[in-house]
Amino acid sequence: MAKFLRIALWKANELYPHIKEVKLFVNQNYIDVLLISESHFMVGTHCSIPQYNIYDTNHPDATAHVVTAVII
Repeated sequence: MAKFLRIALWKANELYPHIKEVKLFVNQNYIDVLLISESHFMVGTHCSIPQYNIYDTNHPDATAHVVTAVII
């Protein structure tokens, strides 16, 4: 049986307060790649999801702006 790549997009409007929802979503829906818009991450923001890697971008002035993240 072929395995399909499952990709989703999440408009977070600040990811950190919603991280429990994201964990539940990726695990229940077997998401392979989750694209996050409006993560509002800053240099010191750290989130983790077991068995996933989070790659994010930060605004050049190191403040919380509308930035992106990819969860793989």
